[in-house]
Amino acid sequence: NVIDLTESPESKKFKRDIGAELNVKRYDNNDDSDDDDDSDGVPSVLTGTGRQRITPSLLNGKKVKNVDSLPFDIDGNQIFKLQNEVDSRVSEDEQHAKDPLDVQIKTVEAEDVPCHAVKVWEVSQDKQWVTIYHHGDHTCVAIKKGCAKAIQDEAATAFQKSRQLKPQRYVNDKIISTIEEDTTGADVLKVAESLVSNATMLNIKARARAEMDSSGDNFDAVGKYKEKVCEKLSDPFLIYKVHNKSLDSSRPSFVFKSSKQQLQIAIDMDREGDNPLSQEYCHLDGNHKRCASFKTITLWVYHPFLRQMCKIATMEAESENLLSMNIFWEVLNEAIQEYSNDANRKFKPFGYMMDEAGAFWSSISCVQGVEDLQRSVSCEKHFDFTVARQKKTLVGEDTKKEFKFLCESVSKAETPLVYEKAAERMVQFIATHTHLQSWWDLWQKRQGHVFRAFKPLHNVPRTNHAEIGHSRWVKIGAVNLSSIDACREDVAESVKLSASLDAYCAGAFKGGTGPSSADLRKRRYAEQSNRADAYIAELDEVALGDVVMTNRETCGFVEPTSSHRHDPVEKSQHSKNDRATPYRPKRSKPFLRSLDIAKKPRGLS
Repeated sequence: NVIDLTESPESKKFKRDIGAELNVKRYDNNDDSDDDDDSDGVPSVLTGTGRQRITPSLLNGKKVKNVDSLPFDIDGNQIFKLQNEVDSRVSEDEQHAKDPLDVQIKTVEAEDVPCHAVKVWEVSQDKQWVTIYHHGDHTCVAIKKGCAKAIQDEAATAFQKSRQLKPQRYVNDKIISTIEEDTTGADVLKVAESLVSNATMLNIKARARAEMDSSGDNFDAVGKYKEKVCEKLSDPFLIYKVHNKSLDSSRPSFVFKSSKQQLQIAIDMDREGDNPLSQEYCHLDGNHKRCASFKTITLWVYHPFLRQMCKIATMEAESENLLSMNIFWEVLNEAIQEYSNDANRKFKPFGYMMDEAGAFWSSISCVQGVEDLQRSVSCEKHFDFTVARQKKTLVGEDTKKEFKFLCESVSKAETPLVYEKAAERMVQFIATHTHLQSWWDLWQKRQGHVFRAFKPLHNVPRTNHAEIGHSRWVKIGAVNLSSIDACREDVAESVKLSASLDAYCAGAFKGGTGPSSADLRKRRYAEQSNRADAYIAELDEVALGDVVMTNRETCGFVEPTSSHRHDPVEKSQHSKNDRATPYRPKRSKPFLRSLDIAKKPRGLS
């Protein structure tokens, strides 16, 4: 029971008249009337039938206790004073069930156990303090709801610092740390009782994440964070460009991120230079799971000194289309020019590795130039994925093995002559399995992208290693983020890369577990030896006069709307004449009878 007690005349403005609802008349503090108690010693406010009066004299002689929060198990005559934060009284408009349609019927009649304890709230005139008067003994059991505010704040901070922290993991760690501290058993039990509710910890984590993600895809929040990062880290390239389509509809929304160290790596990759990075391919890929509202475009390179994949640039874009990719290359070149103070400098790597997304290939041709397009290759793994999908359409293990062998022969042929022989056998195989024709036509057009007989020769990677960076995001839980969260993650990765480079130069970091520069040189040496053997075998066949040697030609095929998946076959309108039997306009009687039996409960059919 709650009775409002205040000296302020503004108390009459509250929506809920608690005193009237409890059949109690309000009083002033300077009212000196006596208490009205019944024979049982219970205040008349609880036993009378008419409007009765209650006075502060019931608590005469009690000292006021200043507290930060009200104890949950108050009992007896006590007075507390604490700072007023918010009026938590519920108005009549807010008194409703969470689910008004949720009706529960009880078969056992509830026993009415009256509780004569009364809690009275007095708000000061300046509304800064609240005095709580408690009178009477409780017959009900006090139940502590929730955990202490300090523990909630500590848990929220822990959840904000670590996205992978589970509520139950935090509870166990908190109890363990409390036991290891110089605390009593009662303190440990108190902490454990406050953390016993799993739902409470889940709510705390949800609120903590909501505070971090409250901006959602708010470009104002991204801009604010960009200014803070630039001011604190003195790097304007960490969040280089932020474009909001709602303010300028000429371009789609995007967020481009890099750093000074990443741009320096991009400059060192210039194929006309003598840096070890000048012979490395860049790896381009898109990720659709990192940001909930955007597609993430990333550019990576393998660093032979750090022996790991290093990210050059990241951009959140609305879609993975030609316009977004053109913007990506243009902004990257603009950042390189600004960082190097050279208006003519562009990103010119030794080559490009990517998948068969048509927007990637077309954008390189449009922005980077034809020479860069001729230095572009596709991931062999994506070709293998399509082979695995098509193999499932075949019947018989021998047929599947033959198809896989032919695909490997076509893909791994070292010379155009060997490729032609393997392709002839593939054509013969497809003549029997005609449903593979469209799949073969797709890769025939892209033979210079993926097949080794037509790809560039020197230091060409076989797979797209950008997937390594994307899998790392999944491992650390950096997926399904908002744009502001993605910025935080990218800034952290850029700072970590900068620290790794500094530590390597100082001799304090030996790098990752990838191949070193010496290992890469050995690998290239072995590849050249294998090609030499293939060329010698080809010369032997040419010397016999049976075949003519052909030159290696790069492929300039580009289809802006294509993907690495098999082109879907165009489906025509269904016609009754295309079927062996006509369509049945209505369900058959046997089917309707079976359906009727299935719908009936067992025993009624």
